[in-house]
Amino acid sequence: MCIALVGEFTGLCIPRALAQAAPDPSNAPRFDVAVVKPNSDGDYHVYVGDNVGGRFSATGITLRLLMRYAYDVQDMQIVGGPKWLARDRWNVEAKADGVAGRLPAERQMKMMRSLLAQRFQLKVHSEQKKLVPAYALVVVKAGPQLRVNTNEPGPDVRLGRGHMSFKKVRMSALASQLTRQLGRQILDQTNLKGDYDFVLDWVPGPDEYGAIPGQPGPPPDSISAGDENGPSIFTALQEQLGLRLSPTKAPLDVLVIDRAERPSAN
Repeated sequence: MCIALVGEFTGLCIPRALAQAAPDPSNAPRFDVAVVKPNSDGDYHVYVGDNVGGRFSATGITLRLLMRYAYDVQDMQIVGGPKWLARDRWNVEAKADGVAGRLPAERQMKMMRSLLAQRFQLKVHSEQKKLVPAYALVVVKAGPQLRVNTNEPGPDVRLGRGHMSFKKVRMSALASQLTRQLGRQILDQTNLKGDYDFVLDWVPGPDEYGAIPGQPGPPPDSISAGDENGPSIFTALQEQLGLRLSPTKAPLDVLVIDRAERPSAN
């Protein structure tokens, strides 16, 4: 299975200080129309539309993934909540009137928080954990093996099992997806500032989360060595991209779920 993420909803960020955990109901921006329905197609694909005209459209999306976008967090930063949070899938159609193009990302995030609070009765608060195990993404001594993107269109990210294809993205995008894949915070310390095109292929270990955002999976206890048919993700980074992961520790802000309920019928 593969998922393609294009435009604003790529969620390409690394864990950082959390934004305001709950919207102020008195003045928080809201979508003018919002419809949330259960998804029962059973194919487990997630599709997020190219949201122009003030729209937000998503098919087969979980509340956990919606939270990741609304609060700009990674999966590891969401703590607590019912099991259906990452299991039940929803179709969401929302629209802000009077918008010709795309909503600014920050405003759309705030509107998403209002939608989640209204339709899912979502209540959360933020906390900071102590230092936790992490990895620093750094360049190997021989230098990076990355193609600089100058004027080609993007960003474009395509993800599958043991495969990542990036076009016109910064290193923070790779750090974000590695965080998602390994279930551990990855800090971009490459000092590479440009936009790059690259492909990474490896044999996933049994303790990796997987490429599909919002999917459950156990955090890794150790570095996977891969198998005889291909490299582990750690080896592939060095051989294919000229990058490596160095163990470190870092503080981690988390979003704690106080309440979440399935939405009632529209």
